[in-house]
Amino acid sequence: MVDAFGVFWGGEAVGLLPGALATFQKIKEQNTTIIIVSNSTRLTDREVSKYSKAGLHLGEHYDLFVSSGQITRDAIVSCRLPFSTPRYKYWLYGDRHPQHGSPSQELFENNLFSVASSIEDADFIYCGIPHKNGCDQESVDPFQEEIEALVKTGLVMLIANPDKTALEGRPSRPVVRQGSIGALYQEAGGKVCYFGKPYPLIFEYIQKWAVKHLGLEAWKDAMIIGDNCETDICGGNQAGIDTALITDTGVATEPILTLGIEKFLASLPMENRPKFLVSSFSTGV
Repeated sequence: MVDAFGVFWGGEAVGLLPGALATFQKIKEQNTTIIIVSNSTRLTDREVSKYSKAGLHLGEHYDLFVSSGQITRDAIVSCRLPFSTPRYKYWLYGDRHPQHGSPSQELFENNLFSVASSIEDADFIYCGIPHKNGCDQESVDPFQEEIEALVKTGLVMLIANPDKTALEGRPSRPVVRQGSIGALYQEAGGKVCYFGKPYPLIFEYIQKWAVKHLGLEAWKDAMIIGDNCETDICGGNQAGIDTALITDTGVATEPILTLGIEKFLASLPMENRPKFLVSSFSTGV
């Protein structure tokens, strides 16, 4: 399994990272199954199309794509959200992002759920991509007052992307994403429902696929390669599979450069520590 952003993908402005395509081809030549597992809130078909336009093709370079957005939508469509939704209404926190649009439209399209006319009529809060007046934020402070007010409603907040930050811009900088809003909501006393890495449902989905298509022993030989210790590495460790951290091209790069690799690893809780270190997807796999 491989994460996308920070592993082989550098964002819309960058595209595939140098050497990534050759690495996919090399792995496939060894008859290894590759599953891309992403915390993107976009649906699978849209993400597959995006990568195909960049030259990375499903069936040729990898075998399966799973996004947290797709896992979330499947739960929404089947009415299997793990909390009560008697009115089938949600309140949207965070309007359309000027760069990334509004993935919530895809998640809630053609199903029983719709946006509530007022928060009093909602069953839960869906967290969109956070921003202030179209600008990404590097701190959660600008969101604090709004979140504290939302907690008072007693509603569960649904998070389809547990990543706390994303690297945006040139030069890239870490900006607040849904996972940080979820953490802020919890710290203020609210309840949060997460889909995606590191939470079990997305790994259970992949494990079932692997057993069905590759056999009962396949999961024992599985590994996840990612750049995020809180999501990729923690999720893999909890799922009982090997983990490899990308050190030079993702969100772990800056703290590693600041602290040094030994201090960085020592600062991590045990569940977030990788089994292997890889400088980059292109050079180390």
